[in-house]
Amino acid sequence: MFENLSMAKAASIIGFLVGCAFITYVIRTMGYFSVIAPEYLGFFIETDLIMGAIRAAPFVFASATFAYLIFWLVAIALAHEEKVDRVFLPIDAVVERVPSWVKRLPLFIFFAALFASSFLLEGDSYVLRVAMLYLNLMIAVMWLAERRAAEHTIHPLALAACLISLYSALYETGKFEAIQDLNHSKARYSITASDKSYVNVLLLRATSSGVLLKAGNEVILYDRSHITKIERATDLITQK
Repeated sequence: MFENLSMAKAASIIGFLVGCAFITYVIRTMGYFSVIAPEYLGFFIETDLIMGAIRAAPFVFASATFAYLIFWLVAIALAHEEKVDRVFLPIDAVVERVPSWVKRLPLFIFFAALFASSFLLEGDSYVLRVAMLYLNLMIAVMWLAERRAAEHTIHPLALAACLISLYSALYETGKFEAIQDLNHSKARYSITASDKSYVNVLLLRATSSGVLLKAGNEVILYDRSHITKIERATDLITQK
């Protein structure tokens, strides 16, 4: 599978994936801070860019592997199209007798639900919207792979659909992470700053330059040099 992969090509692929890790971090962070505190977005993207890309790398490499498998399976299916057709011929015969509006109905329902979910799915139900977006992304990737294998080129409309779906999925993932941090985080901290001490607060984000915490209803950003002590509450930690 990789016998024709030159060092230059391998380096270009790795470079592309590293770039995707940075982009993934930025988009997810944009979604996260759209919920938490939009005014701090620029600060955290600038100060946490390298570590953020490192944290995003496993997701990017796993997604790239999954997309490659889809492209590979679609290429195999098209190379053995006659055998595949024989397997699905009975199903196709049944589908042909179904009215065209019925065949399109699930697609309309899916996209209607996707649009409505931004207004209806809030709080803990937001995970359903994120799941739908990733399902939509998987469909877009399969369409792009099918067009690539059939036409031996990248179909512009399929690529645009894939990129839009990817952006939406990553952005909404960031928003979901913010909702989880605000509503379900069990980790509590005692933080001592140069001007004030905080007890039982949520430590939302921390970089080498700043600390973002939630105390009561306030979201506060401190310069790291003004933090003298951070202690995690240990009474809730259990061995599993």
